[in-house]
Amino acid sequence: MGKLLIGVIGTILLLIGASSMSHPLEKNIPYNDLTIRYYLGMSFPKYNHPAKLYNEINLDKVDEIRKSKEIISYYVGFYRDEKLIKFDKYINNNKIMGFTYEYDGRGNLIKIYQNNVE
Repeated sequence: MGKLLIGVIGTILLLIGASSMSHPLEKNIPYNDLTIRYYLGMSFPKYNHPAKLYNEINLDKVDEIRKSKEIISYYVGFYRDEKLIKFDKYINNNKIMGFTYEYDGRGNLIKIYQNNVE
């Protein structure tokens, strides 16, 4: 039972990238309510946050990109209640940067955290 619990916790941490986040998503919120999506494109509407991710791809395409010898970028978006709360940019299999968003109770963006990878 203990090994199963450790495995589940490890999987959750890998999925949300918790080890590379500079700020926790939120306190006392379970991570199993996140939706994770993958995209080829990202823009900042009117040069503002939150980012807009587009050209959604499936996990098979992500796997192809990770193994590719060409330099290809993609984005991983983390959503809670259809609101983007975090995204990471990858080039092939290497995370290069990301942002985490904090919203108030009304859904207004109140803080932006940049998660640089060194």
